[in-house]
Amino acid sequence: LEIKEFDEKQVMLFTRNWFADSPPTEQQSRVDGLVRCLGRSPRMQLLAANPLLLSIIALLYERDFTLPERRVELYEECAQILLEKREREKGLYSEAKFSPQKKRSALESVAANFHQKGTRVFSEQALLTALAGVLPGLGYPETVSGEFLGEIIERSGLLRRKSRTTFDFTHLTFQE
Repeated sequence: LEIKEFDEKQVMLFTRNWFADSPPTEQQSRVDGLVRCLGRSPRMQLLAANPLLLSIIALLYERDFTLPERRVELYEECAQILLEKREREKGLYSEAKFSPQKKRSALESVAANFHQKGTRVFSEQALLTALAGVLPGLGYPETVSGEFLGEIIERSGLLRRKSRTTFDFTHLTFQE
């Protein structure tokens, strides 16, 4: 299933609901602050239309009630939340076979590889082959590419299975 993107009203509703448990005296200023950050650029508004990305952006904003100015910093922090923070919050961090840093490093290589080829959607075999090519450099044997992929899919939300045999990044910005 594909999740439909939010329109402007839905982004506002999401933002209000996100801060519904905030102290009443701070609730509106938090909503206004995040909406102001989202309105800084058309690119930020485009990201906010994606429910997953808006959730991550809201998590980032809650840390110190601001967002990174540079888009690349925003993406880096979003990837960190998806690779590490979610695992910690779900109590899965200690069960992970592969570290968030190594997952990120592998995904950066795989993303660059597919992006340079102009490939947005890739076969499972191509993905496993690409992972197998970078895993030895991270200290893992090529043979764990399936396990490695499984852990990324199950825990991070950065990659998704698009069909039985194809994958893509949940948002093009993560691949870029």
